[in-house]
Amino acid sequence: MHSNIKAAIILGSAIILAVAIYVYFSPHQVCVRAQEANGNAEHAEMACVNLLSPS
Repeated sequence: MHSNIKAAIILGSAIILAVAIYVYFSPHQVCVRAQEANGNAEHAEMACVNLLSPS
């Protein structure tokens, strides 16, 4: 395999991994997980939208 192809595969994998990590640790997802851990799983999504939306 050519070195350019290897570099493209590594770069593409790194970008996908970085996006996955960003999405997992985004403030909204952290809030949803915290709400679910506190027993508010049914309304976690809306609670976080209300908490994180600028007003």
